[in-house]
Amino acid sequence: MKVKHFAWMFCLVSGSALAQVYDVAIEIMDNDKVIATPRLIVEEGKTASVSVSDVFDLSMTVRKQDSAYAVITELKIAEESISPSLLMKPNEPASVMVGDTGLRLTITEQD
Repeated sequence: MKVKHFAWMFCLVSGSALAQVYDVAIEIMDNDKVIATPRLIVEEGKTASVSVSDVFDLSMTVRKQDSAYAVITELKIAEESISPSLLMKPNEPASVMVGDTGLRLTITEQD
């Protein structure tokens, strides 16, 4: 019985230890100006977020897809809200603008 319990715990711990982690450098833009440059450490498949009250709220999820990254984001600035999805290459910036609101992202894998 103890062996089964130990094996289950080992799988649980080793499974979470194998999750890929990404370093995401971000530029948040409003009216063609960069208003913030946060950096997030995002675990694959999990949502990470950052916010500054009365300025912006940002959340994102990253999943590896072949040799690229599928990124789902949601950004709120004042009354504006955008939810772009991007397919990005590693270490290459990708940008999206909707009206006056936008993001520039660069993703690198963490070891």
